[in-house]
Amino acid sequence: MREESILKPLVKLSLPVMFALLIQSFYNIADSFFVAKVSENALTALSIIYPLQLLLNAIANGTAIGINTLVSRYFGMGRKKKVKSPLRTGLMLMVISYVVFAVITVGTLKLFFQFSTDVPETVSYGLEYGYIVFAFSIFVFLESMFTKVLQAKEDMVTPMKGQVAGAIVNIVLDPILIFVLGFGVKGAAIATILGQAVAAIIVALKAKKVFEWNGKVTIRAVKDIYYAAIPQIILQSLYTVYIMGLNIILVDFGEEAVTVLGIYYKLQTFFFIPETAFMQVLIPVVSYHYGAGNKDMILNMCKTSIFMVGGFMFAVMCIFMAIPETLIGIFSQNNEVKEIGSVALRVISISFVPSAIVFMLMTFLQATDNGIKSIVLAVLRQLLLLVPLAWVFSHAGLNYTWCTFPVTEIIVMTTAIVMYFMVKKELTERFKNRVKKAAV
Repeated sequence: MREESILKPLVKLSLPVMFALLIQSFYNIADSFFVAKVSENALTALSIIYPLQLLLNAIANGTAIGINTLVSRYFGMGRKKKVKSPLRTGLMLMVISYVVFAVITVGTLKLFFQFSTDVPETVSYGLEYGYIVFAFSIFVFLESMFTKVLQAKEDMVTPMKGQVAGAIVNIVLDPILIFVLGFGVKGAAIATILGQAVAAIIVALKAKKVFEWNGKVTIRAVKDIYYAAIPQIILQSLYTVYIMGLNIILVDFGEEAVTVLGIYYKLQTFFFIPETAFMQVLIPVVSYHYGAGNKDMILNMCKTSIFMVGGFMFAVMCIFMAIPETLIGIFSQNNEVKEIGSVALRVISISFVPSAIVFMLMTFLQATDNGIKSIVLAVLRQLLLLVPLAWVFSHAGLNYTWCTFPVTEIIVMTTAIVMYFMVKKELTERFKNRVKKAAV
C-alpha cells in the first residue's frame, strides 16, 4: 500500500478478488440454470426472492466493510493494538445481525411471496428455497466478516480460495441434489448453504491465525464500525427496495418481464466483476492512505479506477448490445422472455459506463469519511429516481420502462462528480491543517 505506483497495488489486490467473484458468479448462474430446468415458475421464484438475498448481503457485507474500514485505518495510522476491539465487537455484531435477520425473514417470507405473485407454484418454490437459505444464513455473515478483515491485512488470496472452494461445492452438488436425489428447488438451497459453509470455514481458520480476537467489546467500537458500515448497508439495502419496486411495476406486464429483470441481475453478477472487485479493494486501500494522510495517492487511485472500470464497462455494453438474445437464452428458451429481454438488455446497457463512475466515486466518498454524501447518492439513485422514473416510463409501455436505468445513472453521475470536486477541495484543506499541527 505504500508503493508509489498506482496500477500495481490496485491490480495486485483486485485480481484475486476478481477471480473469487468470477467463481462466485458461476455458481449464482449455475443455481438459476439448474433451477430453470425444474420449471419456469421456479426460475421466477428465484427472481422474486433475489431482493431479499440482496438485503442479506447488504447487512452482512456492509457491516463487514465497516469493520474492514476501521481496521485498515488503524493500520494506516500505525495503531495496530487498537485493531483487537473492532474485531471482537464486529464478530458479536455479525452474530446478532444473523439472528435478527433470520427470524424476520423466515417469519414473513410467506406473506412476501403472496404479495409478489398470485401463482401458487411460484409461491411454493420460493418458500422451499427461501426457508433454507435464510434460516442458515449465518455462514454468509461469518464469511463476509472474515473475508473483509483478511483483506484489510492485504490477504486477498485466502478469501479467493474460500470463494473458489465454496463455488465448486455448490456447482457440483446442484445437479446431484436437484435431479439425482430428487430434492428439486430444496436441493439448490442446500447446495448453496453447504458452499457458503465451506467458504466461511476456510477464511475463519486463516483469520484466527492472523489476528488476536481477545479484544474488548466496546460501545465506541460499535459506533465506529457502524459509522463506516451504515452508508454501505443503506447503499446495498436500497437495491432490495428498488428491485421490489421494479418487480411490482413489471408484473403488470406479465411474469415474463419479472423473469427478465431477474435474469439481468444474474448476468450483472458476472459482467460487473471488475467494478465490484475495485470497490472492495478501494475501500481498505483508500482508507489506509486516508489514515496516513496521502492525499495525492487517494485522488490518483480514484481517477485510475474510474478510467479502468469505465473502459471495461464500455466493452460490456458492446456485448449486451450485440448478443442480448444469446445472454437471455442461457437461462430461458421462452420466446416471450427472449423478446422482452433483448430490448431490456440493450437499453439497460447504456447505463453501464455512467454507473461505473458513480460506484467508484461513492466508494471514494465512503473511504474518506464522507459517508453521508455516499448515502445521498444512493437514496437519489435507488429511491428518488429508479422506481419513480420506471413508473412514469411504464405508462408509455414496457420497452420504455427500461429507460429508467440510463436516465437515472446519468443524473446521479453528474451529482457524484460535483460532490467529488467538493470533497477534493475539503481534503486539501484538511491535510494542510494536519501538516501544520504536526509541525507545531
